[in-house]
Amino acid sequence: MTDTPDTNPAWRRATAADFGWIEAVLNDPAYYDRLEAVPRPALEAALESEAFRLLAFAGPEGPLAFAYLSRCDTGRPKLEEFAVLRPGAGTGRQALAALLGLLAAENPARCLWLHVVLHNAPAIRLYRSCGFGRDELIPAAWTTRLGETVDLLRLHIDLDTAAA
Repeated sequence: MTDTPDTNPAWRRATAADFGWIEAVLNDPAYYDRLEAVPRPALEAALESEAFRLLAFAGPEGPLAFAYLSRCDTGRPKLEEFAVLRPGAGTGRQALAALLGLLAAENPARCLWLHVVLHNAPAIRLYRSCGFGRDELIPAAWTTRLGETVDLLRLHIDLDTAAA
């Protein structure tokens, strides 16, 4: 029997070598109305932190998505930022499902939550398709990097449900 390399993309802890492409997404003006600016020191701290995690979703062809999480040392981690490099290619659903599986395998008794801007309909559809719900509307909760104050939607998913 021969060993064949795994060609499926998977989540891994990000490294400093990933900062270039992660920051390129975070600093792309196209995302100023939906992604927070995460400063380099915060990304660096997440490499070794128990409370924060910076993860890269990559396959043989290279990086596909990243996730930045906070409160990982609690029973309710928060998905602070999630983005794919090539939106619309189906990578988001694959990456998010794999992330939920990873987090559920680590501790299925937890709940993952996030905030999403109401005008980001593709992201809301993605989150709902992966099982997020229990909506909470938070009016005028965030000021984008474009200076616009927007409503947020808080969504939750129980990781034991995501693992099923």
